[in-house]
Amino acid sequence: MRYDIRINGFSSLVAFIFCLFISAAATASPTPTQFYLVSIGCGDPDNITLKAHKTIQNAQVVFCDPQMKKMFPALLADKETLPRPPIAIHKYFRAKQSGFAQGKPVKKTYKHEKAKKALDAFVSTVKAAAKSGKTVCLLEYGDPCIYGPYIWTLDVLKDLNPKVITGVSSFNTASAALQRGVTFGRAARSVILTNGADLRHGYTGADTLDRMTATRSSLVIFTMFTDFEKLMAELGKRLPQKTPVAIVVKAGYDAEERVIRGTLANIVPRVKAEGKLPFEHLIYVGDFMAD
Repeated sequence: MRYDIRINGFSSLVAFIFCLFISAAATASPTPTQFYLVSIGCGDPDNITLKAHKTIQNAQVVFCDPQMKKMFPALLADKETLPRPPIAIHKYFRAKQSGFAQGKPVKKTYKHEKAKKALDAFVSTVKAAAKSGKTVCLLEYGDPCIYGPYIWTLDVLKDLNPKVITGVSSFNTASAALQRGVTFGRAARSVILTNGADLRHGYTGADTLDRMTATRSSLVIFTMFTDFEKLMAELGKRLPQKTPVAIVVKAGYDAEERVIRGTLANIVPRVKAEGKLPFEHLIYVGDFMAD
């Protein structure tokens, strides 16, 4: 009997200590975030979210470009501002992952010494700032998680508990300009976001135009490195000529935003009549726009 009491008493003590340990772990302070990848939205400055504004406000070091400084002079006035890392780093990481970057095939063994040097300098600068107790932000246009060229920062700065502060993307603003529900097509109730990589020589991904158009889903095409006329010709081989097409230009810029509408049969001459498209445009294809 005495032996059983001792065993039970010992078990109770172990259980008590275990509970104390679990309780302490649950109440321990989480690792503070010292690096934020922050979206400032797409278009006009007032498309920034309150959360993004607050995050930048509380930071001491901000990586941004000259245009961002013009958009938010008061917000960035007392910050240590540094230039954003070069896009070559994005190419370096995409080459390692897929062998395809910025519209061209790239060897997976690609090692751009300049990019690697810039990457090391960026990481060193951010970690030095964090070590001194500073919070760092890198500002990005649109949604950093949709074709964002700085998503790699979350991997190289994992020990700083990085966070993404999402924002209004070009997809959001362009969809609003169309005033249609992009997921409410007649033939399908889905939407595909793509950059049309299948059109580029050397691309071997599974997201081919044949597969995407076979679903009859609405297509939203991010226009980086896209040959517009070639894209329309290829889509015309796979979809009815009456399929609606819209190009949203300068989405989110109230004074400049415009929409060019047509079908696969006539959109090319309509776009030519409007003059050269600026970099900031998004292409929509699908019967969700049909009357």
